[in-house]
Amino acid sequence: MAIYVCLTSTAFVHLATAHIDFSPPKKCQPASVVQKRQVLAGLARLNQFLSECKNATGNEGWCEELTRPSEEGRPYFECSYGKDVDYRLVHPDRKTWKNAFRAVELIQKLKDEDIRACGIYYWWRPEPFNRNAGGAPTRHPYGTSVDVRFCSMKDMEKAHSRLCSLRKQGFLKALGYYNSPELHLGISDTKANTWGKDCP
Repeated sequence: MAIYVCLTSTAFVHLATAHIDFSPPKKCQPASVVQKRQVLAGLARLNQFLSECKNATGNEGWCEELTRPSEEGRPYFECSYGKDVDYRLVHPDRKTWKNAFRAVELIQKLKDEDIRACGIYYWWRPEPFNRNAGGAPTRHPYGTSVDVRFCSMKDMEKAHSRLCSLRKQGFLKALGYYNSPELHLGISDTKANTWGKDCP
């Protein structure tokens, strides 16, 4: 269990309660040399990504959020890549960045309609990090999706309804509903579907 505090539309703090176990998972497949190099290659492009994201969206805060995965994922990341690798992620292929930028634009569009998002907790989640964390193999490893945490269940439900409409207009391909304050925004997922709750 974790406590999440919504500070502003672009500031999000993870506060862990004392009984959280952040020890490494019992089953963990370490990254290969090639997989670790991929993560390091993305980190080398961090400043470029942040600059292009800010220019594309006008929102430096959300761009920062895209590169900072959820703190709950840290044990899976560290068991995959080691504690010597900075826990920030940027997809090394610049062609995927447009998906992240589109997600920020959608979050801003929702904000304009008084639907509050409190944080982005996953964009790119590469293998084996994704596999060790139990993620679907066809989405986050390709940088096509962004998971967003909303400030309340009410905000999430309003966001889901609005995103269903935007999906029909082609703004995103997939939409995942977790029955929690989070939604999966599949900007260019290969599976153009919805799950957890159908769109009307």
